[in-house]
Amino acid sequence: EMYASQKALLEDFSILSGKTVTNLSDFFKLIYSGDKSAIDYFEKYLNVLAVGIQNIVITLDPHYIVIGGEISEFADYYLEKLKEKVFVENSFYDRSDLKIMVSKLHDKSSILGASLLPIQKMFSIEEKII
Repeated sequence: EMYASQKALLEDFSILSGKTVTNLSDFFKLIYSGDKSAIDYFEKYLNVLAVGIQNIVITLDPHYIVIGGEISEFADYYLEKLKEKVFVENSFYDRSDLKIMVSKLHDKSSILGASLLPIQKMFSIEEKII
């Protein structure tokens, strides 16, 4: 969260570049327009995000990693690059062990997932939804 969140991305880029960017739409407008500082910073951000995902994979051994939130709306730009960084050659996992995908719920994924928890408890659903 400290290094790979939306907040960290926007705040760190604004500090390092001197450009005030308050939302991801504006940040990606810079990237799509060819702004070198935004492109370079996002590459570093992807490196940090990839390390975070690698740590999750090694620790928890999930079958899926689902990227949600507002950043998922821009997956066409970064998803393949992120996968290349996550699936570097190692002896712990490979592409057949894990699928990295983007939530179709985009920025609503967190709130909808959280809303399932009380519903699950209220109806005493034993089978895990999440």
